[in-house]
Amino acid sequence: MIARTFRSPLGGATQTVGMQTALCVLLLGPLYYWRKGALSETVVLCLLTCLPLIVPDGTFLIGSDSFSFVVWGVSFLLAPTLLAWSYERRGWAEITPR
Repeated sequence: MIARTFRSPLGGATQTVGMQTALCVLLLGPLYYWRKGALSETVVLCLLTCLPLIVPDGTFLIGSDSFSFVVWGVSFLLAPTLLAWSYERRGWAEITPR
């Protein structure tokens, strides 16, 4: 995967999205998304991760303990794409070609 760099319209700060993003998401999960300002991704990941805690055991798919692992696995695999979309939604300009 090629790293993509984005520049903020306010202040010109830059952020790079690549494989290091996926590894940080694997270790920190929603905290990493929150730190990078991807608030909608943070909320969705937190809700889906905590869902098995409030759903009765035995509920189809969601009631199993592996549901949270699947959610984290999907967020790990999609991390570079989700953060890139988050930056684009907030008006950041990509300064590296795809």
